[in-house]
Amino acid sequence: MNRLEVMEARKLILSWQDRWTQKIQQRLEVESRQLQSELHAKIDQISFWEALFSGRYLRNTIQPLFTEWCQTKAKELKTAAEMDLQSVVARAIPEEDFSPVLDGHSGKRTLLDIATAAISTGVTAATIPALVGFSTATVSVGGVLGFLGVTTTVVVTLNVIAGAVILAILMLVTLLRFKSIKANARRRLKAKVDKQILKKIHYSKKEKSLAMCMTSMLETTASTLIKELRHA
Repeated sequence: MNRLEVMEARKLILSWQDRWTQKIQQRLEVESRQLQSELHAKIDQISFWEALFSGRYLRNTIQPLFTEWCQTKAKELKTAAEMDLQSVVARAIPEEDFSPVLDGHSGKRTLLDIATAAISTGVTAATIPALVGFSTATVSVGGVLGFLGVTTTVVVTLNVIAGAVILAILMLVTLLRFKSIKANARRRLKAKVDKQILKKIHYSKKEKSLAMCMTSMLETTASTLIKELRHA
């Protein structure tokens, strides 16, 4: 390859990197909203007993859905970017007649192989691990009445009417308390899911998100190909 061909190939590779960096961010932004809606809908189906052990529900029901989505999305985006890169490299490297000369220069087929190997290696880093790191909620139970939030001592008398009124009040308090437990559990679970979507899919200061892993993969692949062009 002459100097102009190398410059053109480098330009196409960098353009591919920029294009897919933007495309990945846009797709994750849009499609993660759908994931959020699906997980929220799943949380709305939580039963009273599941609400009592919301941490377990999060680990056993919500987390597997979240992890599977991230793994599937990473593979989907990686495959699409790789297919596009193959066409970019094919356009960037002109066809040449094969000459049986022993040298260390790379041809079109070598660059295509490098492109495939580089981006395939990156898919491992782009897969979100199964450990999402949700915390487990703890419920304190101090007897039936204490659990229901009732602290008033019920005085049983011989008056049947008074006893019936007290029983009705207790049943009402119990019903309201049950509803409150489910509502609070749903609110906490949705808040945790939203936080994890932001942290694990979009951006985090402490660890690489899916978007950050995919961007790093693109940068590594482009850098590898550009270095190879210097010897082409």
